Amino acid sequence: MSSEYQIGTTLLTIAPLDELGLPPAPYPATFIEATEKYVDGTGRPRSDGFATAQWHFDILTLAQWHTLVSPFGANEGRQIYIRTRRDRSSDGSYAGQFATYTGYMRKPEPDDYDIAMGYFYREVTIVFENLQEVEVEV
Repeated sequence: MSSEYQIGTTLLTIAPLDELGLPPAPYPATFIEATEKYVDGTGRPRSDGFATAQWHFDILTLAQWHTLVSPFGANEGRQIYIRTRRDRSSDGSYAGQFATYTGYMRKPEPDDYDIAMGYFYREVTIVFENLQEVEVEV
């Protein structure tokens, strides 16, 4: 069974992580539905801004690392498409469901991570920002 977590540079190239040679499920994978949360003048909780997500991998081989960063070239980030689990909504209506998003992925910097024995990157966190849900026809 393919991973429900997916990534690609376009909707046509989005693919399950395990089919790209990556670990099938990042852990933890966090999702925040809005960047700003506050209480309005009536005392009701509100949220504004775009969703963000983070995928964490305990360990990535050099090949897996290059799979993640090769689409960037010399750029520090790029538009990306991901399918990720939504942790929760304010009313609990879609907790645990997966959805497809477009947004911005920051290029992970190799200097930020420990390279074990020259073969693995450890404790890698990938950050996705400005996520907007995309309707995908099945």
